[in-house]
Amino acid sequence: MGRRWTNEEIQFLKKNYRNITAKEIAKKLNRTITSIHNMARKLKIVKHVKKWNKEMVLRELKNFAKKIGHSPSRRELIIHNRYDLLKACIRYFETFNNAKKLLNLKEYSAKDGGKFKTFKVKKTLSPEVGYIIGVILGDGNITKSGIYLTCKDKDFVDYFASQIEKWSGKAPSVGFHPSSQLYFARFSSMDSKKFFETLLKPIKLEGRRLYIYTNLSWILNTTLEFQKQVFKGFFDSEGNIFVDTKKGNYGFSMWNTDKNILLLMKKIGKKFGLKCKIYKENRKRKNCNTCYIAHFGGIPNLLNLYNNIGITIMRKRKKAEIIVEGFKNG
Repeated sequence: MGRRWTNEEIQFLKKNYRNITAKEIAKKLNRTITSIHNMARKLKIVKHVKKWNKEMVLRELKNFAKKIGHSPSRRELIIHNRYDLLKACIRYFETFNNAKKLLNLKEYSAKDGGKFKTFKVKKTLSPEVGYIIGVILGDGNITKSGIYLTCKDKDFVDYFASQIEKWSGKAPSVGFHPSSQLYFARFSSMDSKKFFETLLKPIKLEGRRLYIYTNLSWILNTTLEFQKQVFKGFFDSEGNIFVDTKKGNYGFSMWNTDKNILLLMKKIGKKFGLKCKIYKENRKRKNCNTCYIAHFGGIPNLLNLYNNIGITIMRKRKKAEIIVEGFKNG
């Protein structure tokens, strides 16, 4: 006999059964696909069935491309829960690419009056570019078609997206992936990919999904505001506020597998009065053998971060606020 369904599992099924595949739900809930379908039938949850024809498929695909601002990939249809549209493209046109070819879909700008063309970005070192670089060095990625961030904090994703839009003039795709329970921001532009690759010169590590960035020293020769935004973006990605009330130890830290990135943050932090020690972490983290930590210990460092650098993510900011207010009142 299988294990009983919890109320949380039932609510998750009700919320997501119409939007994502039973296979993804089964993986998330650690159940079989058959049990997912059986419970859905018991709860009388039915997937909406849409009647398609070729004209409707092309119209929906064109509208979707206009909505996200460029020619969509299969992955983007999946992320936006448009399995129905993807399957309809394959059913009526044999492949997804065949459907796109009929619409002459290339990279698309929503501002160009319906013409499909390559989207060009500004090649300026603005503060927004500094923040984007900081995020890329942390949780962000340079993908095959642009830049991408995925994380659990919606406010972080929204702020990252706002910086991209302010810099480029084009809003990235922002959404929520039910299967991983993570928020994402995706900016698809080959021009942006080439721009950040030229700046950072990433090299993929053999047999791993990690990159090392071989061109970072130039950042120290940019404006202080640019460097501050690099530091802020990296802290939002990899930073943590730490509290040890017993020992009276307060401060913040940042971690990464690439020691050179932390050395860069140490040098930038020094320009803003932040003192740091870098050491190798003893415990192993998931998917990496060696990890380094930049330790910014002490109330002065935390006050400096809170007042002068800034913290985007609410849960981190609230933690810092409690310590700062306690320090002022104490």
